[in-house]
Amino acid sequence: MKFLFPLMLLLFACTGSMAQNSDLDVHVSFYSSSSALSLEDVKALPQDSFQIAEDRKTEQGFSNQHHWVKLYLGNPQLNDFEGFMELGRPVTDNIEVYQADNPKPIWRGGDRIPFEERSKAHRLNVFPLELGPESHQSYLIHFKSDGETLDLQPKIYSEEAFYQRQYSEQLFLGLFYGMLFLSAIIYLFFYSGLKEKTFLFYGIYVLSVALLQGSLDGFSYQYFFPSGSKFGSQIILLSGVFTNFFLLLYSASFLKVRDILPPIYNLFRFFFIAIPLVGVLIYLSDTTLYWSYYLTNINGLLSLILILISVVYIHFKVQRVDSFFLTGIFFLVMGLLAFVLNNLSMLPNNFWIQNSAKFGIALEVIFLSLSMTNLIGKLREEKERSQEEALQKSEDISAMKTYFMSNISHELRTPINAILGIATEQLERDLGAEEMENYRIVRSASFNLLSNVNDILDFEQIEKGQLELDQSSVFDPLQVFTDVTDSWGFEARKKGLSFDCVMVDELPEKLQGDEKRFRQILNNLISNAVKFTAHGSVRLTVHCSDQGEQCRIRMNLSDTGIGMSEAELSQIFESFNQMKLNNKRRYGGLGLGLTIVQHLVKLFGAKIDVDSEPGMGTNVKLDLRLAHVKEAEKPISQEAVDLDFDISSFDLRAYQGEIPDSTKIRVLVAEDNVMNQMILKRLLATIPNLELEIANDGLLALQQMSDKAFDIILMDLQMPNMDGYEATAAIRSGALGEAYQKIPIIAVTADATMSTQKRALQTGMDSFMTKPVRKEQLVQKIHELTGKMRVAS
Repeated sequence: MKFLFPLMLLLFACTGSMAQNSDLDVHVSFYSSSSALSLEDVKALPQDSFQIAEDRKTEQGFSNQHHWVKLYLGNPQLNDFEGFMELGRPVTDNIEVYQADNPKPIWRGGDRIPFEERSKAHRLNVFPLELGPESHQSYLIHFKSDGETLDLQPKIYSEEAFYQRQYSEQLFLGLFYGMLFLSAIIYLFFYSGLKEKTFLFYGIYVLSVALLQGSLDGFSYQYFFPSGSKFGSQIILLSGVFTNFFLLLYSASFLKVRDILPPIYNLFRFFFIAIPLVGVLIYLSDTTLYWSYYLTNINGLLSLILILISVVYIHFKVQRVDSFFLTGIFFLVMGLLAFVLNNLSMLPNNFWIQNSAKFGIALEVIFLSLSMTNLIGKLREEKERSQEEALQKSEDISAMKTYFMSNISHELRTPINAILGIATEQLERDLGAEEMENYRIVRSASFNLLSNVNDILDFEQIEKGQLELDQSSVFDPLQVFTDVTDSWGFEARKKGLSFDCVMVDELPEKLQGDEKRFRQILNNLISNAVKFTAHGSVRLTVHCSDQGEQCRIRMNLSDTGIGMSEAELSQIFESFNQMKLNNKRRYGGLGLGLTIVQHLVKLFGAKIDVDSEPGMGTNVKLDLRLAHVKEAEKPISQEAVDLDFDISSFDLRAYQGEIPDSTKIRVLVAEDNVMNQMILKRLLATIPNLELEIANDGLLALQQMSDKAFDIILMDLQMPNMDGYEATAAIRSGALGEAYQKIPIIAVTADATMSTQKRALQTGMDSFMTKPVRKEQLVQKIHELTGKMRVAS
């Protein structure tokens, strides 16, 4: 607003010296005819056939007649008069000026003659005048248009007044058109960025206004259509049609008439059809061209009335309309109303009326631009709100996805745990060859299924950037190699392949690092070698060297499989690569194995190289370093878990009995799944000096701990009544007494997600194991934690 008033004062100041200024005696009379007359015929007309021009009689409105004007100019001064005479309007088609008995015009004007033929290169129809002292001159002037508004009154300017007018007018028009083009460009840029159609309609509307006013001022003729073509003379009608059409489109879009007032929007639709039809009438015939001038202005008036009705109704009945939009439309209506009424000869033809549209449009553009600024603010707020909603939805979906993955991990691993447990137990017995083969098939298939489940969960964590290594665990690398190669060696031999695993160097008994991820890398690489080899062999060679605090393991895995081309080799670490290679599920698998391997290799700080040739097989080299065993630190609880219940409401009491001094290890298993209970019983049944008791949920586990002494707890996480987190939090809080506050707790769960592991350790559990558990690892962990506990005691 601080720029508005200075701008408007400048516009008005530019108009201060635009009035006519001459001291000549001027007498004007005119004659109108619907048919063309020759110069001799006009001269032969009786004097009383010409009407004396008074007031607004020279304003003919929309006219396609022939008009003849007799002009008398007298100079009563003692000095020469030099100046200019302006005839008609810039859009007048033809003007011919005759003098005395000369049968040819001494000057021609109008936009239907080439611009270069004008006596003065100017957008206005300007005729130079020279009159000696106390002299006079008479002219006969012929006007003809195809329907434009016409004013027969000549305008006389002294030379000084004319040039002064040009200076002021140039500043006025420069500001006016500059403002229009700047507004149009800005809002078209806004449309390109925001894709909001309101900005597009408004930008085109402002450009159409500039074209319409440029046609009325003669700029279109001077710069774009200087040849005097018929199309150039009719550009004012086309620009009027475009202006009217896009003003309606912009108003309907800004006010959201289609959504708020469907019945009134039907009227908008009527004009969306009627206005282009008027544009068609321009080119049908001279008669339709003449009437199109009326129809264009009538459409403009009715459109303004429709916009006003919509604005008023919406403002008072539905919702408040932006105040800047209301003000802008008011000025536009007032300016265009005066302009149209002047065209219809209902208002006098002076400077203020003739340029009323410019003043109205200038004010309208300023205020509508302010309203568009408010619209931008609203769009920004809506966008921010939608982004917040989208972010919230994304977070909700991510949380639901995490919950789903946690559940699916638990639900899939639970039966796999039972299958692997039974198969492993049976393989330890003295069975016949056929039974042993069947159980090996069951165990191998279970491992494959478990591998796929792990890949799905890990891929989801990789996408979220949450996959991390557990570097605190200790494992036997030889056992890992044995487990994996036994499983895949069995699969290879089923396919008729030769499978060899060669340990060139002796491996350490214990290494520190993420056993699960190390096993996963090895499993995925060997599974690919076996899967993509139909004939020949698969060979794994392992080298090991001691490098101070680390052990360097170099593996070379070669096969005689199908191999890969350079193009295929460049894509092997991409997810779902089999689908991209279109092998039609020939080799099976999810297509995630090598993607996960690459990510895990980066986390280990290792290196992997793959060489391959089509039909010649593939060679994979893996160089990996693992730390020698250090004293593992017990995870420190980082945050407490809020209980959803009052622990005092349960019948719990601190254990009052003595903890027997015995070599036996008393294990409490908190597990609700009957199959998992059975598997744990079978896995631990053969372990000497180990006693096992079962609790069906966390609450029952706490109650059993109140009555009996235990050395360690195997805690499931997802249980009814009280889950593993709540039970652990109750134990660590001292609800069962100081004797149990530091009892070792191992999380044994089918949920293998990293977030679950972190939560379990933060709750106060000492270790985390995922189902299906390996017997050796579980027994080792039980002895390790109970041994430390007894030493501490």
